[in-house]
Amino acid sequence: MMKLKIFCLLTLWAHCCAFSATSFEVDAVVVDSGSKLVFPTVRISTEGQRETSVVDDCRYSVLLTKPEDAMVQLEAQLSCDQEDDFYQMELPIMVVDELGGDVDYELVDEQNAVWRYSVSLRRIL
Repeated sequence: MMKLKIFCLLTLWAHCCAFSATSFEVDAVVVDSGSKLVFPTVRISTEGQRETSVVDDCRYSVLLTKPEDAMVQLEAQLSCDQEDDFYQMELPIMVVDELGGDVDYELVDEQNAVWRYSVSLRRIL
């Protein structure tokens, strides 16, 4: 029984260490009514770490978690402070293979995309 407990603890420790030894780069693009925000690359090296990227008067803040094996979850916020107008929104949660990949989310009106959020995740060893 003790060997089983030790094995479980070692497995959990190895899983945490494997994630912490891996870094990820995140690229995000938000297109809204003809304007396009291309945020500089964000590098995240720790699960649960929040990083921020800024372009013009807009801030993209992303949190990376690993809810299950082989998947990475990105939770992000977009906030813009333009002249007299400030807005902040929670972006859709994106789930990507831990090896990396591209994910898009679109809002469509009469077959035309009126809003698009794109994320590219790259695993850095």
